[in-house]
Formats: sequence, C-alpha cells, structure tokens
Amino acid sequence: MEIERLGPGDEATVARIGATLFDHAPREDWTAAFLADPANLLLVARGEGDEAIGMLTATRLEHPDKPPELLVREVGVVDVARRRGVGTSLVRAAIELAPAMGCAETWLVTETDNDAAMGLYDALGGTATGDAVVWTWPAG
Repeated sequence: MEIERLGPGDEATVARIGATLFDHAPREDWTAAFLADPANLLLVARGEGDEAIGMLTATRLEHPDKPPELLVREVGVVDVARRRGVGTSLVRAAIELAPAMGCAETWLVTETDNDAAMGLYDALGGTATGDAVVWTWPAG
C-alpha cells in the first residue's frame, strides 16, 4: 500500500475516486479550492493496481492562544479494504505530516459507538478526552 498526498492539479484524481471514497460526489470548484490551500491535507491510500482504497482529509487550525493543530476531518476506506491497516496508515501519515505543517498536535472527533474507529485511534496511541457532542448550524 502507498499513501499519496494530493495537491493542486490532482482535481481529476479526486473526481475519479470520489464515488467510492467520499460521502458525496466532490464538486470541481470545492475540490480545487481545497487542494489549493496549503492548510488542507488530502491523503489517498492506493492498493494493488494503483486503485484508491482509502482517503483522509485534514485541516490546519489556527487560534490566537494555542499553537496550530491538525484536525482530521474525515477518514474513508472502501469496504473490501477495511480492517487491513488502511485507516491506520492514513491516520499515522497525517500525524507524521503535522509537524511539517507547523502543527503541535493532531486531533479528530468520532462517535463513541464507532467500535472500529475507536479501536483504530486507541491502537495509534491517541487519548480519548470524553464524550463529544457536535453541533451544526446551516448558513443563512
């Protein structure tokens, strides 16, 4: 398995893998903006035959009273590749890239009943900080 960081110029790759790895089809304009911003990270795991089998997105967060942090926003692995180390490799790669992005730590949020994710993050040596509630508000 290989982990590849995508960047500007890789929009066609994101469009190709979008149907299998993202929740929704990636929009061309959003993809271009995401890839153009150096604060964003998009990693793709490739298996046999160069097939995309996993992806991770993350964003560097800035705050006035804390050092920059890397927020892992989403990890996706195709069904046939689950529980084979793909997610672990993607998250480990993001953690390893965080210092080069100027980040002091990497963090993410997952549901406490997501046993697969909880096991993965625990195995990577992460620290669970308790139950989290995520609130959202639509724009406008």
